[in-house]
Amino acid sequence: RAYRKIGVREPLLLAGEGRGITFKSGRDTETGLQAAEAVRKLANEKSWKLCWVVALGTNDAAWLDSRERRVSSIGRLQAVIGPDPALWVDVWVFNSTDRPRYGEERSRAWNSLLVARERVRPGFHVLRWSESARTHPEWYLSDRIHYRVSGAKARAGAITAELLHLFGA
Repeated sequence: RAYRKIGVREPLLLAGEGRGITFKSGRDTETGLQAAEAVRKLANEKSWKLCWVVALGTNDAAWLDSRERRVSSIGRLQAVIGPDPALWVDVWVFNSTDRPRYGEERSRAWNSLLVARERVRPGFHVLRWSESARTHPEWYLSDRIHYRVSGAKARAGAITAELLHLFGA
């Protein structure tokens, strides 16, 4: 609904339950890359002009153990996106004793790769969601990874505001 309010005519949401760009998790049936390839195929068939919102990375930051694997993952997805404009939402996860792979250091490392790519890739924009999220621990469930309704609403609002700022209505 938020996308339609700012003038997006055909929003297409392909969200998973914990997927990464190049891997599946939990009950996911496809990777983020496979979802993007399906969108690209459909867009080509229908001659759609696309603007992408990429809200992946939390699991990539946690499970891809090297900078090289993270850079490759971002690059592979950007190759599918091609020259279309894209808004990548950076990530923020608080440190958690229950899930040590997730946390602030890995969030910062992932985000720095996005910002580095933004500097050299036209049409690659980064929403610095982490700047707001890290000051609002109340937006998170007790696992310190997933959002409460208030956090999900704040994130959706930030995404639509940034789309308006970048591309207008």
